[in-house]
Amino acid sequence: MNSRTVSFNATVPTITQPLCFSVGVAGTATFAVGNAQLGSTYTWSFDAGFGTIIPPNGNPTVTVSTTGTAGGPYNCSVTNTTPNCGFVNFPFTVTVTNPYTATATVVPAGPCAGSLYSVVSVNTIYAGSTYQLWDCTTNAAAGSGTTSYQLNNGTAGSFTIIVTIPAAQGGCTYMPPCVATCQNLPVAPPRTPDTDGGIDGLPNDHLVELQPNPNSGTFTLNVLAPFKKGSATIVDAQGKEAVGAITLQSGANELGSERLKPGTYTVRIDLDGDVRTKNIIVTK
Repeated sequence: MNSRTVSFNATVPTITQPLCFSVGVAGTATFAVGNAQLGSTYTWSFDAGFGTIIPPNGNPTVTVSTTGTAGGPYNCSVTNTTPNCGFVNFPFTVTVTNPYTATATVVPAGPCAGSLYSVVSVNTIYAGSTYQLWDCTTNAAAGSGTTSYQLNNGTAGSFTIIVTIPAAQGGCTYMPPCVATCQNLPVAPPRTPDTDGGIDGLPNDHLVELQPNPNSGTFTLNVLAPFKKGSATIVDAQGKEAVGAITLQSGANELGSERLKPGTYTVRIDLDGDVRTKNIIVTK
């Protein structure tokens, strides 16, 4: 009777990563081997700055605690060890980004001593996201529900707005770096979030209208109230400046660029120190 031995080499793993990674807050991330071999042991390794493996470590799927993870690239690996057939190590990179930026402005513009209030805002990317004002001095929530908060006159403070995106985009939570303000007492939001490019009220009766939206990269921004100094900047979904600051005038302003690639952009509008954001969608 003839017999033969068949051996199976350890295969190089294919890795499935999460859609996104939470930044600056408590969170977890789950990774999986897409071509797991029966009987293999998978040993995972992650940069210490990225997170800590939640036991066990050895399965095709692993969960990592990413509490406090900052943006940046992280070197990771997984080793597939098969019984009597050796092992193969597969390095991979995890890239963590934070597309959100908090800003703070003083009204009226000028020294803190003469200010009436300040406004803390965050850019918007995904409709359906939730927002929470965070007091970085007391490390506690100070309000929720909007992309912009007005802070009454008071002692100096430090705030940010934490953003949680919808589950369809990964459900991650992002904490932008804190920004210093001259005020620290939150009151009712000065305006409701705007994600459709329509007309909304601004402090000091500034009104803005953006159309068409969606557009091919250029659009008209109408400022429907007088102001002394205004500018607009366009940033992409990663928070990078796509079109530099453009000086605004009352009435119609032609903005944008035909070079903008399809996607969602944020228009940051500053009128006499009152800052707000509007989303545009570029299609070709």
